[in-house]
Amino acid sequence: MGGGRKLFAPPLQWLPEDALPSSWSKEYRNIVVQPHLIGLPSKRWEAERWREILGRFSERLDDGCRLHVLDPGGAVLVGCGAVVHDGLSLPQAIRMVSEADALIAVDSWSKYVAGWQEIPQFIIVPDQRGDYPQLTAESVWRHSFRGLHWNPKLRMLGLERKPRPHYTMGTMDTLEPERLWRELSAWAEEIGLFRSSH
Repeated sequence: MGGGRKLFAPPLQWLPEDALPSSWSKEYRNIVVQPHLIGLPSKRWEAERWREILGRFSERLDDGCRLHVLDPGGAVLVGCGAVVHDGLSLPQAIRMVSEADALIAVDSWSKYVAGWQEIPQFIIVPDQRGDYPQLTAESVWRHSFRGLHWNPKLRMLGLERKPRPHYTMGTMDTLEPERLWRELSAWAEEIGLFRSSH
């Protein structure tokens, strides 16, 4: 369902003012987290839950990885083991995602940028019908994820594709931290972000 065409990847050009902060270094594998701390109610999760998950995640990260939070409300996550970026311009934010090695996000624009660059991504897809009744699971899969259907590097939590698209969670406030941790940590291990446990 939805076809298998790739997203068109536009050529990206940056101006001097689009430079990334000095905390961003290509010497590391950079993981960008877009938690959606402000915005639609259906996409918001308590900051303390994000602190718990990101703290656990950063403790397991390989030494060659660095975790970055990209969110205008990100200041509440300072000290959770991630570098917080809460004042970037839109071009800087797009650049950061385009140069990342992995993306973790609540369903947002960043999935398209990661899709252009074929970056591994873990997207949490809450049921948004409380904010927009027309956003049925089938509509979200067909339209919001258009151009990403083919992508084997896309992992979703909250939206299943088969036998037909359906939500497997409610809004973000219904998501249990342990469920997110279980799915997220399995994905991170699969793509080699965590230190070896041997």
